[in-house]
Amino acid sequence: MPAGLIRARRLLLERRFVRPVRLAMLWHMHQPHYEDAASGEFALPWVRLHSAKDYVDMVERVAEHPGLKLTFNVVPSFLEQLDGYAAGRQDAFQRLALQPAETLDAGARAFYFRHFLALHPNMGARRWTRYAELQAHLPPRWKDLPASELESLYSAQELRDIATLFHLGWLDERHWEPCGVAELARRGRNFTEEEKSRVLDTHLSVMARAPEAYRTARDSGQVELTCSPFYHPILPLLLDPRSAWEALPELPLPERWWHFPEDARRQVRDALSDMERRFGVRPAGMWPSEGSVSQATAALLAEEGVRWTASDEGVLARSLGLVPGHDRTVRGALYQPWRVHADGRHIDLFFRDQEISDRIGFAYQGMSVEDAVADFIGRLRHVGETWKGPHDPVVTVALDGENCWEGYEKDGDTFLRALYGALTGTPWLRTVTFSEVMEEFPDPPPLERLFAGSWIHQEFRIWIGHPEDNAAWERLLEAREAWEAARSRTGVDSSALDAAWRHLAAAEGSDWFWWYGDEHYSPDADIFDRLFRGRLSAVHRLLGEEPPDALRHPIKPVGAPARPWLEPLGILRPQLDGQVSHFYEWRLAGSLKPGATGGAMHAGRAVVKELFFGFGEDHGYVRVDWDRPAAELAEAGLEAAVEIWEPVRVRLWLPGMEPGTEGPLEVERWGEGSWRVEGSMGIAVTRAITEIAIPLADLSLSPGDPLVFSLRLLHRDGREEVIPSGDPIRLTIPEAHFEDTQWSAQ
Repeated sequence: MPAGLIRARRLLLERRFVRPVRLAMLWHMHQPHYEDAASGEFALPWVRLHSAKDYVDMVERVAEHPGLKLTFNVVPSFLEQLDGYAAGRQDAFQRLALQPAETLDAGARAFYFRHFLALHPNMGARRWTRYAELQAHLPPRWKDLPASELESLYSAQELRDIATLFHLGWLDERHWEPCGVAELARRGRNFTEEEKSRVLDTHLSVMARAPEAYRTARDSGQVELTCSPFYHPILPLLLDPRSAWEALPELPLPERWWHFPEDARRQVRDALSDMERRFGVRPAGMWPSEGSVSQATAALLAEEGVRWTASDEGVLARSLGLVPGHDRTVRGALYQPWRVHADGRHIDLFFRDQEISDRIGFAYQGMSVEDAVADFIGRLRHVGETWKGPHDPVVTVALDGENCWEGYEKDGDTFLRALYGALTGTPWLRTVTFSEVMEEFPDPPPLERLFAGSWIHQEFRIWIGHPEDNAAWERLLEAREAWEAARSRTGVDSSALDAAWRHLAAAEGSDWFWWYGDEHYSPDADIFDRLFRGRLSAVHRLLGEEPPDALRHPIKPVGAPARPWLEPLGILRPQLDGQVSHFYEWRLAGSLKPGATGGAMHAGRAVVKELFFGFGEDHGYVRVDWDRPAAELAEAGLEAAVEIWEPVRVRLWLPGMEPGTEGPLEVERWGEGSWRVEGSMGIAVTRAITEIAIPLADLSLSPGDPLVFSLRLLHRDGREEVIPSGDPIRLTIPEAHFEDTQWSAQ
């Protein structure tokens, strides 16, 4: 036989069989409700900016790929804000940008410097040399300058160029030519007031196309439209805050309980009705806010006629009694719909592949388009090669539809064109809507009980448990009780009750609680705090009451430091074997996901997937979850150390990265201007993960002492990384009797 035929036959025999794969892909389109209850103005511009850059082109792009089918989940509170802009209401950024540059005072200029010079490099400096020049002209310590110097920093022409380029940067390039601003983008400088206003008007014209764009895509049959509860609340917490205890039994909750089933039902019902009014069809599915589900939530959705909902693979793992992220058995259950029965009804559930979803959100922007698309298709192919289920696999991919594109070339256009082309051009792969899957799987397997959790750590700690979160819930409960009391009184104006309900429902949204606590950082956290308290104050005023004094004071302390980590909740007693022995082993630990220091998404994959930490009776414990097998890290020459900054200055180096490595940590101590090796202490075990125990006595640490530390990574090429990349993690050694108390980072 000729050699060429032999090679071809061998390749054919080696090629693994690929089962047909269905891909159900959901883009979640959401923004908080930025309306200032007192003025009616939108305090922040993100509905307008993301509409001009993301929301419209994302759905219009689908028509360019016949055969492509996607699901777009649109939150009604986002659509309601589009109505506000269409009625002529403005946001604070828009109002200031429209002001003639010659009239800007020191305060307005400071606003320009803080916001309009802050474009991502892909949106600004890499497009226009003029923008790079203007950024470089800003002194590093400009905030310390007196007003007179602020007013002389930039000329009126330079300020006009800053505002115009900022808003051009927030306009997707596909709109430049049709909207008549391509020439302005090519020129890149020396704009007139009329041209600046034209760019801002273009934002409004693109935004106005959004409802029709989604309606057209739905009518084409390529897009299924779904929604979330109206103002994006965490339904399980509205139904019963104690659902947070299912994942975290020790989580401190507000002093008073509440049950708002009526509110949860109305948030769902109003959302479905609003979508039906706008688009002519009642959605069959609903993406629950933050993927938050529970058994009670499933029952409520089923009662309201919702046929399917979705969450994260970690929630499926917990529902099946498995360990999220470490028990690969869940992969054998993931790629199919499941059915939850509740109160004589049922609803079907899909669970997203977290790895694939997160790679779009966080990893592919750092890769070439070719490599990123090949990786995505390769992962789907692997599912088709390895899936052992009774039916062909259904892979669910779900993520935010607007938050990741700044880091991509051309706002993600190049990547999405290549990805959609590959999805429609791969013979064993078919994109489907979730409702189509239900038709093909009319009798999915039952899920005996749905675990209460979200798509972030399968828990609700982001939204409840921190003193700031709990204080916000208490203020919300006070307003809710006032509304209920007013409703039961005679003579209360029904229109005032309805208006008060709208503010109350908006305050139930998840986004306010996202920024309370230590988990996330935003320079606008004070604005979110003010908007939340403003909503509740409006409730009381509409009911003829003076708002409680507590609503006059910030819930989030002014100038409070941002912490990118979650606080430890209690004592740890881990089994140091380099693997997750059981779910509760590290459940009371604090944690950090690299990259989760800000923004509205949680990061997925880096060299370190997640860091856990906390204390036992006499040890400090650290756990490192890597994003790839430890053998690969060892082969790449990675070295790692726990670096302690206060009250002593030491580095504790792991004995190695090879799987099965177990031994003491090598101590390096800083002194007299250099590092010196000084014996060893503790133990580190690496297998699937790395678990570390550090004797507190060996560091001369006692209860009440501060402990400031980070994780240092040393690469073979000499590069060093420190996690977290900003301020290190700051803890206090807990008292010996803290088992029954809540202790925290500081």
